[in-house]
Amino acid sequence: MALGLGVEKAFLSLCNRGQWKTSGWLSVLHRIDREEVNQLRFTVMARDRGQPPKTDKATVVLNIKDENDNVPSIEIRKIGRIPLKDGVANVAEDVLVDTPIALVQVSDRDQGENGVVTCTVVGDVPFQLKPASDTEGDQNKKKYFLHTSAPLDYETTREFNVVIVAVDSGSPSLSSNNSLVVKVGDTNDNPPVFGQSVVEVYFPENNIPGERVATVLATDADSGKNAEIAYSLDSSVMGTFAIDPDSGDILVNTVLDREQTDRYEFKVNAKDKGIPVLQGSTTSFTDLTCSNGYANLNGSPHMTI
Repeated sequence: MALGLGVEKAFLSLCNRGQWKTSGWLSVLHRIDREEVNQLRFTVMARDRGQPPKTDKATVVLNIKDENDNVPSIEIRKIGRIPLKDGVANVAEDVLVDTPIALVQVSDRDQGENGVVTCTVVGDVPFQLKPASDTEGDQNKKKYFLHTSAPLDYETTREFNVVIVAVDSGSPSLSSNNSLVVKVGDTNDNPPVFGQSVVEVYFPENNIPGERVATVLATDADSGKNAEIAYSLDSSVMGTFAIDPDSGDILVNTVLDREQTDRYEFKVNAKDKGIPVLQGSTTSFTDLTCSNGYANLNGSPHMTI
């Protein structure tokens, strides 16, 4: 007996057996991968030794049975206007809850239960997977949207490592994982904040114009331009006082006279440079003291507040 010509000779060999070699034994030459070749169809021919020889042939169909030898594959793709490159997605902190930020495609080359895959996000992160379609479709290939499941806050967490795990239903089951880094982008959602809502400064009269009365300081929890601060004063005291917009130094423009005005009250404003511009303010009281040095001081000049 002999095998017919074809692809099967790369996988099988035929050995004649018995005294008269009336039977044959098919042997596998090497491992057959069902995902590459799922069926072998070939011809076996038998020929006797008579004169003239007689022949006959039969067609053999060999179906390759699946084993769970392939781990699931996870592919993460860009979706919509969310930037995604080299495994990093950039998402603004003001994105709405339930916004899709990436498309996740999961597949398994195995067959039947071996190729049925479930997919989950692991860890305590504000993201979850939702099927991209309501229909079941091909169990070996599934698509999910990776959604935000809770509000994002740049000031709390600036980066998440989102790990996605896929597990097939084979026995034993096989699993794989893929990850996506989500970088949270800052939006201007925090106004500048002063350490005190009301500050009081005592300053001597008969001063030298240009002297520093006090320095105010505001902080902004945002970043970049959103956290850059410019200081200003109420227009009502602009002739008497000035403020450095960058440092927050409050300067006196004129010689102050306690007998004419012994107390100044004005607002100090701090605006950030974000879009939209956000503002914070504090109220400053400047009390003048006698220049003879005998005034009762409850505060100190040249203070930082």
